[in-house]
Amino acid sequence: MKVVYFRIIAYLCLTFTKQFMKRIIVSILLVSMCVMGSTAFAQANKLPVAQQGEVSIVNNTIWQPKHRHTLWYTEPAKVWMTSALPLGNGQLGACVMGGVKCDEVQYDMHVDIITETQGYTLDEYAEAFYETYEYGYNGTTDGSVLMLQLHFAEGENDLLYDGYALYFGGRGKAVEDTLRTALDQVLPEYLNEKAWEGGLESDRDVCMRAMAAYVGVVSSLIAGVESEKNPAETHDSAVAGLANVTDLAALLTEEQHAELSARAKSISEAYGCAVYLLTVNDFTDYEGSQYGIYAFATNTFTQYNLGLGEDKNGVMLVLSMADRDYTLIAHGDIGNSAFTDHGKDVLADEGFLPYFARNDWYGGFSAYLDGCESFLRQNAQGTPFDIDTDPDYGRMPTGTKVAIIVIVPAIIAFIAVNLAVMNMLPIP
Repeated sequence: MKVVYFRIIAYLCLTFTKQFMKRIIVSILLVSMCVMGSTAFAQANKLPVAQQGEVSIVNNTIWQPKHRHTLWYTEPAKVWMTSALPLGNGQLGACVMGGVKCDEVQYDMHVDIITETQGYTLDEYAEAFYETYEYGYNGTTDGSVLMLQLHFAEGENDLLYDGYALYFGGRGKAVEDTLRTALDQVLPEYLNEKAWEGGLESDRDVCMRAMAAYVGVVSSLIAGVESEKNPAETHDSAVAGLANVTDLAALLTEEQHAELSARAKSISEAYGCAVYLLTVNDFTDYEGSQYGIYAFATNTFTQYNLGLGEDKNGVMLVLSMADRDYTLIAHGDIGNSAFTDHGKDVLADEGFLPYFARNDWYGGFSAYLDGCESFLRQNAQGTPFDIDTDPDYGRMPTGTKVAIIVIVPAIIAFIAVNLAVMNMLPIP
């Protein structure tokens, strides 16, 4: 009886020991997986922590964490799925984007329209106007004015363009040369006699575009100047002035830029749908980019009041060179009718992307304009390019045909020969 009793005790101890060891092993595995998983997550998402060398904790005199294991990031997250910091207690969770302090630049911008200068030159009149009406922000003279001189055509309800002048005060005067050079490159796109040859509605659109370009250039450059004064602060920049072709990534020569600009403008005027091309180094450097390049393009289109007519008809290709990312958007009744989802896919896959793959940017942009002109022509003829009007839709690709005609029979023949050889071998 005692032997049986001791055997039962030994069996129970052995069973308990096995279960206990299993739990210890499982616990060790779980802890190891958690550590490895968190490490892999940090590496995969390239979290910008100080230990990765972006900013040294020791050499930074602005702020230092009190504890070694403090999670400290040097910039806010840009995409919540890949770089935001996940926090939670098992029931409630959050992805923290973070944020850094930014300087608020206070700068006064005016656009004034006059019909006569009362004997002064336009530049003198702009300066006198600025000082007489005490332009400037909050008691300072920081600001600038864009003055347009227009006049009504005799016997017609139409405005004609005479010229423009710029005047800078306070903080603007300190960087006048930079601002004036940038504006003189952008404004002539809209401020010229030919641009104001239309009716009042057309003149209003041209004026709005000129104003948007002026505000965009000045706000971007003023913010950049302040950022250089205090590199620890960060600023969101606006795209500096948008013409039909705006090459901020500097992918085109001057001759190529001029040619593409003329073509885009000609196509836009012919079909009442503005055609735009925008290149940037990295779209995430600008406002409206936190939700992706499509949202950035849409925000830019709206912010700069782009498009033609009441519906703001237009199409825009945006190319960001940092990740070689692109998007193609359409706006307005004409834009959305001419550039359907299927049409945009074809325009990209068979138009400009093959050129981009070879780093032939000019060739890709030319193919983009060719496609835009073709799609707008078809739309004007009442047959927009779409699945039901695409003659190649549903056709078998040439590569597939070759595979069926040549490769598949070859494979079948190879299998048949091998089977025949195997059947002729003697069975051991």
